[in-house]
This record gives sequence, C-alpha cells and structure tokens, in this order.
Amino acid sequence: MRLTQPISLALLVGLSLPLVADEVRRDRDGEPIPAGALARFGSVSRVHDQPPAVAIFSPDGKLLVSSGMDNVIRFTDLATGRAKAVWRLTSGISPLVLRYSPDGKHLFVGGRNGSIEVYDIENGNKQLELKPEGVRPLPVGSAATGILRLVATADGKKLVSLSVGNLLHVWDLTNGKRLKE
Repeated sequence: MRLTQPISLALLVGLSLPLVADEVRRDRDGEPIPAGALARFGSVSRVHDQPPAVAIFSPDGKLLVSSGMDNVIRFTDLATGRAKAVWRLTSGISPLVLRYSPDGKHLFVGGRNGSIEVYDIENGNKQLELKPEGVRPLPVGSAATGILRLVATADGKKLVSLSVGNLLHVWDLTNGKRLKE
C-alpha cells in the first residue's frame, strides 16, 4: 500500500502540468516569447538588425527616428513603443546622420557612402540624392567616414553638409545642385 501512494501522487502532479507543451506564449504585441523565458522587455519588431548609428526625435517630439548600417529607418511612436513606419533603404547609404527639414516635411539622410538623400516624410519616397565631390566612402569599421553633419536653412531651401576631411558643401534643395564648397 505504501508503494501505491507515491505513484498516485506522481500521477496527480503529472496531470496538473499543462497538457499542451507546444503552446507558444506571446507578449502583449503578439510576438512569441522564447521557451523558458518569463517575460520580454521590448520587442523584436522594434529593433535593428545591427546597432543603430543615429537616433533623433521628430519635430513634434512624438517619434524616435533611428537608423544605421542595416539601411533601415525606423519611426517609433514614443507613447506606445510601436513602430509607426519602417523604411528599408535600397541605396546602401548606411545612414550616419538624420535631420528633419525645418518644416518637418522631409528627412535628410547623410550616409557612410558619402551621399545625402532627401525623403518625403508622408510617403517615404526619395526626392533627391546629393553626391558631394571628393567624399570617399571608407571601409566599414572606420571611425570617420562619409557625411558627418547636415544643417538646413530656416526656409528649407539650402542644406549644408560636412563630410570627412572637413569638406563643406552648400546645396540648393530646389534643384539638387551644389552652390559652393
């Protein structure tokens, strides 16, 4: 009789465990939580494939805009933590600098490859691509490469770019032409 009590107890404990071992637990965003994890902080849908190189706030302060060598620009809603938009750039620019136009309608992207791209915020379409002369794309891993700073005039018609080697260019954004060095 003593032998049957431990067996009965083991059967009861075994039956109290979940019968569906393959059930996938999900976080509040509906993403699967790895087996054995108790919780997730953050979300895999809101991360970059590689560490971001740059992050800025939108002019209204509601979005965090980040990007890096993965060529993805991610617009994260700060109130919810969810991605509002994700742009996958195909140009290979590897953004190092992000800057909004003064009116907030365009995003200037300065890249490791030495070029500058201007995007329409509403639809994500590239409006202009500016290629400064004398700016060399340097190898990945180099500390100083490509475009370092971008500053627009208050009226949003001109853009100043500073790149490696202290090359300064002034651009007319109405036609994409360089004004002076």
